[in-house]
Amino acid sequence: MPDNNSRVVPTPAPADLPTKTILVNGTAIAGNYSVLSVAVSHMAHKVPEAQIVLLDGDVSTATFEVSNSADFIPGVEIEIKAGYHGQEDTIFKGMVVKQAVKILQGQSSVLNIVAKHDIFKTTLNRKNASFKDKKDSEVIESLITGSSDVDATTTQHKHLLQSFCTDWDFINLRAEANGMFVLPKYDKIQVKAPVLDAAPVLSLYYGSSILEFEAEMDARNSYSQVKVSGWSASDQKVIDSTESNQWNGKEPGNFTSNDAANAVGNSSLDMFWQGDTVTDNLDTVAKAAVIRHHLSKTFGRAQCIGFATIWPGDIVELNGVGDRFNGKAYVTGVHHSIREGKWDTDIQFGWKNKSYAAQYDDVTASPALGYMPGINGLQIGIVNKLESDPLSEFRVLIQLPTLGGADEAIWARMATLDAGKDRGSYFRPEIGDEVVVGFIDNNPLHAVIVGCMHSSKNSSPITPADANQIKGFYSREKMRWQFDDDKKEILFDTPKGNKILISEDQKGITLEDENGNKVVMNDNGIEITSSKDFKIKANGDISVEGTNSELKANSQFKASGGSGAELSSSSTTIVRGSTVNIN
Repeated sequence: MPDNNSRVVPTPAPADLPTKTILVNGTAIAGNYSVLSVAVSHMAHKVPEAQIVLLDGDVSTATFEVSNSADFIPGVEIEIKAGYHGQEDTIFKGMVVKQAVKILQGQSSVLNIVAKHDIFKTTLNRKNASFKDKKDSEVIESLITGSSDVDATTTQHKHLLQSFCTDWDFINLRAEANGMFVLPKYDKIQVKAPVLDAAPVLSLYYGSSILEFEAEMDARNSYSQVKVSGWSASDQKVIDSTESNQWNGKEPGNFTSNDAANAVGNSSLDMFWQGDTVTDNLDTVAKAAVIRHHLSKTFGRAQCIGFATIWPGDIVELNGVGDRFNGKAYVTGVHHSIREGKWDTDIQFGWKNKSYAAQYDDVTASPALGYMPGINGLQIGIVNKLESDPLSEFRVLIQLPTLGGADEAIWARMATLDAGKDRGSYFRPEIGDEVVVGFIDNNPLHAVIVGCMHSSKNSSPITPADANQIKGFYSREKMRWQFDDDKKEILFDTPKGNKILISEDQKGITLEDENGNKVVMNDNGIEITSSKDFKIKANGDISVEGTNSELKANSQFKASGGSGAELSSSSTTIVRGSTVNIN
């Protein structure tokens, strides 16, 4: 059994007289200020906050001395120290962000002061940023204002995109993805993975140093392993990473995480990473999920007398609270309450099984900046009109059958294969066609047609086949641009038989028109067929050359030269006819 001294909270002086000091811009506040209460909160993944309540307001003079002073206006630096008999440690540093006067019937008027750790500035504005060839730890360090202590991560990302979210949210999301906790202290921001076998900073005992205690063990949060799967574009297959619970047993109580997982049949948590990825990313996500779920098995709080030197990320030892909860616990929150001459410290341990993004509904920006109700997912549209866009933006008028009738038609831009000034592909759906419609930023004011669809009513010109040999473009009037991968052919044709065929199967090119005129180029040479007259005319010379050349007329043959004519041969020359006239 521990001796009596080890069962009490170690304090720098006897704990019978708690004291506090509030400094404004480095100077203690006036002694005549009546401070009713001080509350300080440090939580993993949250900006530290202090709330100070002071008596203020004189009804006879209708003045508020403290509020009117410069001591607690927004922007003022605040430091709060707490201890015993004047031996005090800093429990908060930050900046005043808000003050509020409260006057209630039958009660004294008060001034409420809210101060935040300086890191709160990273929560004020959403940003877009791109990080290339960076590790998560490097990105996090670059976003933290002031002093930081960040565990190094290993995976170097080719590209990380911070998409219209605050620096604070991005810090927390990337920390969580790497199994680390964001742990703000008054003098630095720590981003670290839990060290569950570290020495305890404080040991608490039921019956002596524990004033209040609440704890729960939930087996539903435990898994023996985590498996994360994703798609590898380079390998064209699903890859996965499996991480077992290496922290099993490093937790409060004698009922381990694996015991809990086995009890409810949670052998494995399966997660799926959508989009192209690599094994290193999956390994990181799997390890992060294991530690979070491990810490979620046991969650609770223990209250003791004021203790200034415990912080989120430390280890607290729990004693005398039963076999299921005795042992070392990971601290995720510390709350100090000073009022009416009493100072209590609440120590939160364990973790609620909820991701950072799931805890807040504003990590992702609201659609249309919150000024319009968003439209989620893709919608079905019917084309009403192709011309007369009132804004001359080349839009298409569509109706959305599930969102209203024809009277509620809207103009939508048309996504296409290529578009630019005086160039691009130009394919428009027909009036009455069924199209797929998306909305930029889910904003109903910015519709985009992203594609068209066939159906049993609007059937495809080609019957689908698993071999998928035939592809192409087919117009409303039966004009075709068709590809045949089996025959390795490209066919351009019109309904009346005008066509160009480029074929490896036929070893050549065929040009043919609706009149029966035809040009065939293949391994036998070139053959030109005309259904009527065949005329060759050139502004320059015409030369015909071959091993043997033959000109044949089934009726009359005539050759003439306007300036002269010559018939010659290096060998025998024969001129033959039933009658030969030479003039």
